[in-house]
Amino acid sequence: MRYLIIGNLNSLQYRALLNCFLEDCQHFSVCSFKIHKKSLKESYNKFFEDFNYYKCDSYDFILPQHYEKGQKFYVYELNKITKNFICNMDDFFSWKLPDYPEDISFYKDKKVIFSTISHENMMIFNRLPKEIVEIISAYKIGIRPID
Repeated sequence: MRYLIIGNLNSLQYRALLNCFLEDCQHFSVCSFKIHKKSLKESYNKFFEDFNYYKCDSYDFILPQHYEKGQKFYVYELNKITKNFICNMDDFFSWKLPDYPEDISFYKDKKVIFSTISHENMMIFNRLPKEIVEIISAYKIGIRPID
């Protein structure tokens, strides 16, 4: 069963979840869409250039559900460099075109446990491991089942 986070996260809730993902997960992904390259900012292209070395084969992973034709997921390993970059983002919705690729997701054992739809401000738990349940409870994060 998947769960949707209700409302927005405050900075403490965001940091608690992010720290949990960065500690417990081995990979993350972002996605891109067919878009005119002139519309994209330099930071978008720099992300793909800087992280190309850490790219993994997305066919080895259970990815989030596609919601748009032409959507492509890029999976990367979580390591000191990629974690540092992610920690500098203000929230899960900072991952938006034209500045960055969209929809950051986190993976544990090659299965997505958390995904976003940035332009819709949606955050989805695909699984609820014990560590996540503890954070949801401690930080009073509202969730509801979506399927």
